[in-house]
Amino acid sequence: MRIALSLSAAAVAALLTAACGQQDADTDAAAQDVAPAETEMADAGSDTPEADGGEADAGPVDLAPEQGETEADENLQEAEAWLAENAERDEVQVTESGLQYEVLEAGPEDGESPSPFDWVCAHYTGELVDGTVFDSSREGGRKPLAYPAAGFIPAWIEALSMMKPGDRWKLYAHPELAYGPEGAGGVIPPNAALVFDMELLGVLNGDDVPRNDQGQPDPDYNCAETL
Repeated sequence: MRIALSLSAAAVAALLTAACGQQDADTDAAAQDVAPAETEMADAGSDTPEADGGEADAGPVDLAPEQGETEADENLQEAEAWLAENAERDEVQVTESGLQYEVLEAGPEDGESPSPFDWVCAHYTGELVDGTVFDSSREGGRKPLAYPAAGFIPAWIEALSMMKPGDRWKLYAHPELAYGPEGAGGVIPPNAALVFDMELLGVLNGDDVPRNDQGQPDPDYNCAETL
């Protein structure tokens, strides 16, 4: 499971409500667009060859307008255009995979980066490129995230392999390094580029992390207090 970020219930509910409202509006609009075409076809029925006793034209008939690009296709184009422009900024560095990042704060140089087998203690804020926050460990009295370093989306896995405790980076993730064409949680659109403000607080021993009945990290556990 690559979706390791825990979306807050309030944020999910609010955004899902907005999304459902938009979907209903789109459905109503689509119905209004189709109705005139159906009416015209009904009015023209008496003029068809069958109505006059003639043979029907066997040629193909296009009864619907051409379907435009899917939401995922459009989002991908917008994401790549946005990332291409963002990469031109002097403070942004780009890795071979296409991950973009900028260093906001640097921890001690002698710190060790987490391995894929380590757990990490981190604070983060996730945003869409328009600034919409879809999740944050810094809001609502939440604790820093404690999770296996290899259990995140590719952008995080790559960044954490380079970060050291005390580092705070801003990540700019291509959809292929985030949630791809599926999106996530109903709040991250398909093929959305994402922005993360991530701070690596420290590296943990997973055996020391308390778990709940489902085997997940205890939400009341404050990993920052153990560092």
